Amino acid sequence: NLITDNRGDEPIVLFSSNTHTSVGGNRVTQNARCAAGTGSASIQLDGLNFYNSVVGNTLDGCPTYHIYLHDRASFNTVVGNVLNNALLGAIRVDATSHGNTIDLNICTNILNATDPYLSDGPTYAIGIAAGCNDNYIGPGNIIAGCAGGTISNLGGNSGNAGTVPVGIGTRVPYKHLDVRGGDAAVTTTDFAYNSAGTALTMSLGGTTGNQHGVVQVLTGGGVSSGNGKGLVLNPWGNAVAIGKSAPGSMATLEVGGNVAFVVPGGAPTLDANYTVSFQFVSNTGLKILMRGADGTTRSVTLTLA
Repeated sequence: NLITDNRGDEPIVLFSSNTHTSVGGNRVTQNARCAAGTGSASIQLDGLNFYNSVVGNTLDGCPTYHIYLHDRASFNTVVGNVLNNALLGAIRVDATSHGNTIDLNICTNILNATDPYLSDGPTYAIGIAAGCNDNYIGPGNIIAGCAGGTISNLGGNSGNAGTVPVGIGTRVPYKHLDVRGGDAAVTTTDFAYNSAGTALTMSLGGTTGNQHGVVQVLTGGGVSSGNGKGLVLNPWGNAVAIGKSAPGSMATLEVGGNVAFVVPGGAPTLDANYTVSFQFVSNTGLKILMRGADGTTRSVTLTLA
């Protein structure tokens, strides 16, 4: 079904059990209804509306909400709409509505500062009720002139709303940022894959199962292990803890467990004063090297039983 190119004051309502209907290119301006105190949602998808599209509509006037996904309206797409001058919010999603995609909408001038529907109080241009799950609120939504907050996203949804979880590769993020089945990278402005620039990457040893974690700095476009670069922890001081829930005050590095060193076979070069290193000499010999305050490196070889 296609509902398009309508112009007027009356809202558009898809009543229960509509599927695969496209509502696009309409202009609903409820100024007269709002003046009479009878304004309602400009476009409402009522109970059990699945797999519908609300795309490219221009909605104005002062309804309570411009687009309302009501009572189990699920798996619908709300994209590319221009929504102006709503009383309580541009888009509202009920607690029983799941799996909807909301992106690339322009929401302006949300008038009131409180919304009794949302338990956390202020108006939100896009309001997602507690209990909603798997709705995707995309990063392309543009919101301006909202008297309260921009997006309320309560429950198991992914999106771009401040402290709301963001999922990459998943619609149900585990934490505030969840990169599912891939690596995360912070790169320099000149970064070009396999060519130039530096990348700090964070990854797992594999994409499934119980894996170890990997943090690595790579230069030269971040490809081969031969391009590894140094990693600095706490450059402005204070302690680092390994195997502990928090560092104490005993030392700069605190390890809650045994420590194992893989020592080099060749003589290490100590390029700074007050540094200590170890060198493998033989199966029964271990050399300890120290560069003192005078810049001289001295050593002693221990014989091991």
